[in-house]
Amino acid sequence: MRGWDKSAARSSALLVGEKACSLPERAKAVEDSGMLRCEKSNAGRVCQSNGLLGNNSKDGFMWAGSHEYGATDSAQTCPETTSRQNVFDDAGFFRAYLEFREADEGFNTAMEEPAISGLLPDVAGLRVIDLGCGRGKLCRRIASTAAQVIGVDCSERMLALAESESSGFEKTLQYRRCFIEEFDAPDGSIDLVVSSMALHYVENIELVFGKIARWLSPRGVFIFSVEHPIFTAGPREWMAHSDCRKAWAVADYSQEGVRVVPWLGRNVLKHHRTFATILNALLHHGFAVSRCVEPRCDEMTLAARPDAALENQRPAFLIMQCRAIGKWRVGKRTSEDAPGSGNE
Repeated sequence: MRGWDKSAARSSALLVGEKACSLPERAKAVEDSGMLRCEKSNAGRVCQSNGLLGNNSKDGFMWAGSHEYGATDSAQTCPETTSRQNVFDDAGFFRAYLEFREADEGFNTAMEEPAISGLLPDVAGLRVIDLGCGRGKLCRRIASTAAQVIGVDCSERMLALAESESSGFEKTLQYRRCFIEEFDAPDGSIDLVVSSMALHYVENIELVFGKIARWLSPRGVFIFSVEHPIFTAGPREWMAHSDCRKAWAVADYSQEGVRVVPWLGRNVLKHHRTFATILNALLHHGFAVSRCVEPRCDEMTLAARPDAALENQRPAFLIMQCRAIGKWRVGKRTSEDAPGSGNE
């Protein structure tokens, strides 16, 4: 398993002043540096690095056991399947997405990001994994005090941009390129796993929750956000209510599975599952749910964006904070961590 060499991406960041240009302009500078080489394969769209998948050393610093964190080499090209996509390595979609985020047309910044940040524990000295890290915004925040952070994402373009913005974090932050389902880490080696708006792209949530349960150290924490189940169910639209108000339409809530969502000029695959399915999967793998948040727009956001008032009529995001229950797992209970021992 191989790490992501930061040198090319970090050099490309010097082509433009990060504070002097927009997010799409910074991404274009990374692409113009020649570090990306996207091709087609029979398995779907494949983006390969131009010599970027290097070794695990970073400026002379070798992470202990870093070869154990990641996916097999065969997974590094991240091919699409019928149930998962790598849409962010499509140049047109990636550009549209960055323009969308730059314009702050969504509510991630106003609602989801503050909510998930508010659930973070004190990360000083922790070993952390960010699943679906995108351009590494949350990774960098955590890496400022954490002992070790690994950001995982399937998109080469996202990771190239993340690297270009991660100067100064060479000894605490690494990125791995693979789908979330393919990433793995040694048992008990991680203190905190975070995932922001990524797991609704994953088909097999049981597999991922099971892996996270293995990775976490005793009393480890898992925090994630997803699109809310009443959002993913469909048809994802407002309808006229009898009293002239708008009401959020929900259909086929109990029919779990793939939803094809038109977004930014592409049909994007997302996976709908009920709240009960998410909760039961967590319980099955030995997690205790300590917090559950459905964030709302605050007064400042409402004042700046009148359209936000409609967003408060239904939750768009579901955010959960979960704690590993040590050795007390389903089918693996010990007297040390059993209820009544004082350790539960």
